[in-house]
This record gives sequence, structure tokens and C-alpha cells, in this order.
Amino acid sequence: PFPALLAWAVYYSRSDYARAAELFAEAAKSYGDKTNEHLYYEAKSLSRNQRDDEALVKYRALSRLGGTFAEHALFQVARLTFLGGDWPAAVKAYEVYAASYKKGRQHEAELNAELPLARLAAGQFERAERELGALVDRQKEPLERARLVELWGAAAEGAGKREVALMRYRAVIDDRPLSLPALLAQSRIIALGEPPPPVILPGTDAVPGAPLSLELPDKTRRLDRVGLDDLAEASLQAEEGRLRAGFGARADEGLCELYGQLASARRRYQIAQTATSWSALRVAPTARTRWQSSCIYPAPYSPLVRDATKKFQLAPAFVYGVMRQESAFRPTVVASANAVALRQIMPPTASRIAAELDVGFEPSRLAAPATNVEFGAFYLRKLLDTFAGRLELAAAAYNAGPSAVSRWLQSGEKLPLDLFLARIPYEETRNYVVRVIGNTARYAYLEGGESAIPPIELALPL
Repeated sequence: PFPALLAWAVYYSRSDYARAAELFAEAAKSYGDKTNEHLYYEAKSLSRNQRDDEALVKYRALSRLGGTFAEHALFQVARLTFLGGDWPAAVKAYEVYAASYKKGRQHEAELNAELPLARLAAGQFERAERELGALVDRQKEPLERARLVELWGAAAEGAGKREVALMRYRAVIDDRPLSLPALLAQSRIIALGEPPPPVILPGTDAVPGAPLSLELPDKTRRLDRVGLDDLAEASLQAEEGRLRAGFGARADEGLCELYGQLASARRRYQIAQTATSWSALRVAPTARTRWQSSCIYPAPYSPLVRDATKKFQLAPAFVYGVMRQESAFRPTVVASANAVALRQIMPPTASRIAAELDVGFEPSRLAAPATNVEFGAFYLRKLLDTFAGRLELAAAAYNAGPSAVSRWLQSGEKLPLDLFLARIPYEETRNYVVRVIGNTARYAYLEGGESAIPPIELALPL
């Protein structure tokens, strides 16, 4: 059926959700066996076109028709109500969904994750605490668990359990130092009038190892000097077997330090995935362990980053924090959405940036580190100016777009930052912000210690 096929094509192209909604509505009138599915995606297209009120009407009507898509629709009623900022009504809508579908719920995981957040926003702290505690018990991934424990502390704080809240906040800082949950926990402790613990515990082994011989092979050095970054890395990689044998028990350290002399960091970061240990990263770097932090948090293209951050008044830690998450320092990587290189900039965005910078733009140049770093820094500066200098909001906008973040702020600006971030409807964006801000804190700490870490404010800009 042509209208249905065209509706799916427009929907998945993400180019015109208003048109997709019209096409799904037309398809729903013509093809009986798929009517509910088309009605559901009509509503979903309306929501993605920022027409949530219309989408809610459609979802409510569909929820009364029965079947699989009726269940999907009833859950979306709860979610859109939550995103709309009516917290008590959102709690009620989630409870209606839970009561309507008691067994084999298709949205069980989302219900368990979102209902406690709605309760927190609505001030139902006791029940939110119980439900968050159950999530903490089931969560195995360390960073996600830290995020939940921090919110669990916020629920205890709201319920008047000050000491319990402080205990949970301190546990987050101890378990996942310099992560976004730890920074949020530290801000919560300060807001309670208590002295915060150190952002990271001191390391114990301060005795450096004997100096290593860190001379690059002649071919590698010459390739790096003339800017042939990929060839320089490939040249050094071809020598890794010989070099490892020469470094002996300190082979990982030696290779990390050698790759640190190159302009790029792709291979260095790859080696770091197995060369570094959490036990070393969990405490402050010492003379013996600092190479591990520098290896897994490398700072490539430093002259380019230095010039761009000076030009656009940015902290290098934030630039590297985004770069690390976007590309893992692969200068030629192209994502599925055609985002390009170190900063994963979309070509249409790059074209607009070039126009604002009044420079010529050739798409093939976007993969060049100089262009990619400058354009990415300009865009970060623009996002920071848009969102009152807030790193967390700029990071969210870099991933999801400034329009989406502005939309979430319209209904959520009175929420504390930790709850606002947890409420972001896209899992990818939630995880992105956690990792970018954690990266930024690490880079800042390595550069200037605890005082260099950007402060985290719980109150959002109005």
C-alpha cells in the first residue's frame, strides 16, 4: 500500500514528521489489518513534531481500542504526561498503565525506570525511595548503578532522611570518583551544608618506576613530523612486537608513552582499554600510575585544541571530553548518520558553521583535524551561550539538538539537575551526558587538580 510505504519512508528519514503523521492517518483509513499500528505511528510522528497535545488525544483514543498498540499507546500517555511536566498526573497515568497490564507488560523496564522519577518530581519521596532501591539492587553496570544510588539519596533527602542521603552520596563519590553521579552527589552534600569528601582518594604508590627509553622509530618520527598521522600510527604499530619485548613487564606503559608522542591518539586509546585498570583510576594518579590516566584520557592534536579553545573561550577539558565520547579519537570515522571525524559533526551543521565563521567549506575537509576541531569548538561555544554556560545542557544539545533540550527545559526547568537529566527521554542522550561530563572532570583533574573541575549546579537556568 503506497501511503503506508511512503509514511514509513518519511518517518525513518526523520525529515518531516508532520508529513509522516498525515501519511499514517491516510494509511489508517485504508488498510484495516494495520489500522492500530498506523494510528500509533501517526501519534508518534505528531509527538516528534513537538505536537504533544495532539499526540496525547490520539494515544488516549487508541488506548481504548485494545490490542498490542493500545498498550503501547497507554504507556505513551504516561510518558508524554511526565515529559509535559504535570508530575501528579504522570504518576497517575503510569499507575493506570501498570494496573491495566499486570502481566507480561511490554514496557516493564521503562515503567520501573520512569515511575520513580515521576514520584520524585511529584514529591512522593517515600515510594520513590523504595522503587529506586529495588532498581539499585538489580543494576549491575557500575556507572548506571552510581546514577541510581545518587537519585536514591535524593529520594531519602526529600523524605527527611538526611544521614541516609549523605551516606548514599558519599558511597557514589567513593565508588565512581569524578563521574557525573559523583559530582552531583558532591553538590547535594554541599547544599546540605556538609563538607564534601575529596572528589577522588589519594593514590598510595608515589615512587616512580625507573625511566624507560622512549625514542620513536625514525620512520615513525618523520611521518609524524610531516603530519601523516595515520601512517605514523601504522608505522609504530608495526613495531609493537619488538617494542613490547624491549619494555618487558612495563610494555603497556612504554607503548602508551610512545604513542603519546604522536599527534593523534587512536591507537593509544585502543591500547588503554586493556592496559589500564580501574584500581589505578579509582584513586588519584601517582608518579607510578599517572601514565594510565594519560593513556586512557589522551590529549591529541594539542596545538589545534589549544588554538581553538583560546579562540572560542572554551575549557580544553570539555573539548576533549566531547571528542573522546564522539569518536574515540578516530580522525576518519564516519557514523551511520554521516557525522564525521573527531567531533562527529554532521555535514549540514558544518555548512552552517562555515557560513557563520565566514569561511569556505568543502565537505571533504571536515575529516581534517584542523577543520573538525575548529568547527566543533565553535559549535560548543554556541551551545554554551544558548544554555547559560551549562556544560551538561550543552552536552545534551550536542547529542540531541538544541531544540530538544529547550523543549525539555520548558517543562522541567524547576527540577534539580540530577532529576532533569534522568528524565531525558533518550537513553543515548542520558548516557552521553554522563560520559561527556565524566570525561571532562577527568581531563580537568589531570590538568589542574580538584580546583580545576567545573562546578555542578543543581538549579537549572530559567
